[in-house]
Amino acid sequence: MVKKINKDGSIVFFSFYHTIMTELSPKTSMSTQKIENALPTEQFLMPANPKKFRCVDERQPDEAVINDGIALPGAIYGIVDAIKAIQHVDEPTAWQLASDAGLPMDAHMDEHHHERGCGYGKLVEDEPATVGAVESVPAKTRKVTADEHGGEIITLLGDHAPTEAIINYRPDTTIDTKKALADKRGIFDLDAWALPQLAEKLHIDADQFSSHIIDVYQKTVTRLTGITKFQEVR
Repeated sequence: MVKKINKDGSIVFFSFYHTIMTELSPKTSMSTQKIENALPTEQFLMPANPKKFRCVDERQPDEAVINDGIALPGAIYGIVDAIKAIQHVDEPTAWQLASDAGLPMDAHMDEHHHERGCGYGKLVEDEPATVGAVESVPAKTRKVTADEHGGEIITLLGDHAPTEAIINYRPDTTIDTKKALADKRGIFDLDAWALPQLAEKLHIDADQFSSHIIDVYQKTVTRLTGITKFQEVR
């Protein structure tokens, strides 16, 4: 791993193991760890559970919870916002369309900020335009709605310690956050391989839907962590 400090104070890490260059702003709201003797990101992939959604967050829930859902911005929250933006429908209609499509209604909180512990959910509430959301919706309201639709609400533990962000095109896989964190790797992950399948269930153009979700993911991660480069895993 090679470290370079730019004139503006930003730090750039160049990894020998993958092509990503991750720029980390010194003003980031989360701590960032240097990756020493990094394993290839593929080492941390595991089978994804197609019946579950999880957030792109790098943290891990309680040991008893298997964090193997399809990784999306805010889990179901990002899907709801995509439906609203693309289909031009209101919040209740978007939730109903997702439910009618048979999508998991899953979301998460954290032990520090509870309903606002989902970084994506917090951004939608506080600064929706930053992540391409059409309006502000309180994170607490969304948690209640996910509950009402039978979603699993998990609680993520600990502080953020992001090291990198990936866009995962490897079919039927997601990042094993537990294994990654054990290796001091805080990996934000979007499971982009699943986006065309979700678009089909929602009767939305796959290219438009995928492009929207990927853009939202990148904006979310950059706003929360300062990371501006994303490794594609194929």
